[in-house]
Amino acid sequence: MNCVLYMTNNKGGLERKVEGYKRPYIEIRLISGSEEEAREDKRKEKDLLYEISIMRWEDGKYIPLISYRTENEHATDLKSAAGFRSNGHQDSYMRYLTSKRLERGLTKKVGEYFANLYNGDSGRKVFGVDTFRQRGFKLQDIEIPDTIYQTFTLDGDQITQQSQLLTKKQERALFERFNYYKYQTRRIGILLNNGEVDDIESALEDIAKLQEELSRTRNDLVSYNMPLVLSMAKNSKVFLPFDVLISEGSMALLRAIEGFDHTRGFKFSTYAYPTINQSFTRAAIKEGKHFKIEGSSYDPDLESGTYAEDKMDENVDFYSELLQRILGKNSARLDERENYIITRRVLFCEYGLDRRPTLQELGDEYGISKERVRQIQNRAFKKLRRALDEERDLRTTIFV
Repeated sequence: MNCVLYMTNNKGGLERKVEGYKRPYIEIRLISGSEEEAREDKRKEKDLLYEISIMRWEDGKYIPLISYRTENEHATDLKSAAGFRSNGHQDSYMRYLTSKRLERGLTKKVGEYFANLYNGDSGRKVFGVDTFRQRGFKLQDIEIPDTIYQTFTLDGDQITQQSQLLTKKQERALFERFNYYKYQTRRIGILLNNGEVDDIESALEDIAKLQEELSRTRNDLVSYNMPLVLSMAKNSKVFLPFDVLISEGSMALLRAIEGFDHTRGFKFSTYAYPTINQSFTRAAIKEGKHFKIEGSSYDPDLESGTYAEDKMDENVDFYSELLQRILGKNSARLDERENYIITRRVLFCEYGLDRRPTLQELGDEYGISKERVRQIQNRAFKKLRRALDEERDLRTTIFV
């Protein structure tokens, strides 16, 4: 029996129909981006998103055996394994699995994809593997806590916050379940990739069920921890629209869920808080740069030959003032000796000196070697650099 290839046209119809087939088939459908544009510009390949579906005949109709979304690299591997040829205008590929060889070749690629999906390279990692490998391991039963709705007013708008209270034990059990589904998906993927599965359809069904449970558990974790994002956005000192903060915080929450190691015994909020807070700061800096670019226009002062020098003088004055303020408040937490060496080496003009004192001269004052002075100076510079970065980030977020 020959393999039959047919594609959907732009109106959703089929260019070629074959009656009587009850064999499973694979469909690769482009749902985002343009293959034609990606061929002309390789940078647009990252915008391509495909939906992979393996369908089987059951009860007089085709139903999905497994369906998932993936990026261009995996879809290209599948198209190559199935022998698809693109005509430059396709957005859907379909092929019947008319031979065991073709079926195993394609399912091996699917297995390879799920085997590599949770190996940590993509930010997704499985935690608690040693526990899952123990003989007799069973997932704990989880009692879903009651839901409490809280309403608060922000800028005249009523916002309902869904607060679902989790104990530490419940939270650990949920994350254990979340990682167990990833572990089992990866295990079956490895078996499919190695050709060690006799019943391929059952293995694909198991992966589909695990992915469904994984998605449900992830959604539960998001809903339980969404009050943290809302609370941080409400109390944030970053001057960005509330909806932008919620969007950035939600994406950071998803990354934190994928990267949280529940086996270490910490509460998830301890891990998620700095991740979400950092996303707010980065969003503010990004928006600040964006507004500067949007607001730029022709400035005749740029044509003058002293413009660059004038701006440089302004920057020197700004950072000199900033450094003096940090040293005055000691926000860098320098000890007495570090403070003295830095002020004499950096702000020597403020002391009426004509030149910067050497390391040896400062060493003689303290009765230590010049190498020891250099070490103290470098340690102080590291503290100052952190303090300057924090001060600059704070000023950037305030004036966005």
